[in-house]
Formats: sequence, C-alpha cells, structure tokens
Amino acid sequence: MSCLVLRVELKHMQPLSRRFEFPLNTTQDPRQRSLGRSLASGFTVIEVLVAILVSSTFVGLTLQALVTSAAFRAKAAQFDEASLWVQEDLEQVVYQASQYEITAFPYSNRCSATIPSEGLAAGFIADSTVGLGGSAATLGPRTLGGKSFQLTRNANFAASPDPFRLLQLTYAVSPADGGPAIATISTEVLPQAVLKCP
Repeated sequence: MSCLVLRVELKHMQPLSRRFEFPLNTTQDPRQRSLGRSLASGFTVIEVLVAILVSSTFVGLTLQALVTSAAFRAKAAQFDEASLWVQEDLEQVVYQASQYEITAFPYSNRCSATIPSEGLAAGFIADSTVGLGGSAATLGPRTLGGKSFQLTRNANFAASPDPFRLLQLTYAVSPADGGPAIATISTEVLPQAVLKCP
C-alpha cells in the first residue's frame, strides 16, 4: 500500500539547514530510496535565501540601468531640440548677412575701413534694419523636453580672425529660471557684401 509520508530532517551540525522530503512511492527498495533521497532532497533555507538575494540584486541593477538610460535619453532629446533652435536662428542670421549691403555698387564703402569697428562685420552687428541690431540678443522662452529655456546669441567681430569682415557668433541655451547651459555653440558668419570687396 502506498502512502504519502512527510519527513522533516534537522541536522544538528547546521541548525539553519532544513530539508523537506515528499516521497511518493514507499514501496521502493532501500537502494532506490537512498538514491531518491539524495536527488529529491530539496533546497536548504540558505540556498533559497542566496537565490533570492542574487535575483534581487540582478533586478535592482537592471532597473537602475533602465532609469539611467531613460535620463540620458531625455537629456539627449533636450540637446537635440536646443541644437535645432540654434540652427533656426543661425539660418536667419545667415540670410540677413546675405542681404546686408548687397545693393551697394560697385561695393560697400565699409570694404575700405581702416579700423575694425567700421568694417562690414561691425556694421552688420550694429545695423538694426537689415543686420542684427546689437551684439547680444535673448530669444525665448521655448519649452524643450517639458522645461522652459532661453537662447542667448552674442555677436563679436573683434575676436574673429578677420575683424573687418568676419563675424563670430556664440549661442547658449540655458534654463529660463537660471542654471548652466545645456548647449553652447560657436560659429562664424561672413556677410555676402564681403565677396564684392576689392
């Protein structure tokens, strides 16, 4: 006759180690029973705790990696949007530079300037009709990635390699409520009228 036997075995040498056995067939001969006992003896409490600890550590590290990657993706998206904003303004400045003093015949009188502050680059910065209308401009605010930002453009002719003709622009996109810039870009612009100069 078969019956289900529950046997709990406590080891005196290892008080935390408990083994649980659930033999289903009690009519086995003793050799098979000893072989079955070693194969189906189950896990100790310590083995289960170690398995839970290893699994928890793996899950925790995986979740941390996911959160970190999401934060980096959000920062990258903000930087991309900021770069597009700078590009939009830069295209407008390049268009304005292409129209500045373009109708002067045969060429602009600023081509023969003797000091940089009278050159084409300085004239383009100061001209409020066709040029930039000043060396500094703040645009915005604009929402990038759910946060409000402003774009600051600084124009300078004195720091450029050719202060008479070449204009240096520096852009910074920073939070509207203050803080470090998320994007800083520098470039140079050449007014179209320079190409007509002798």
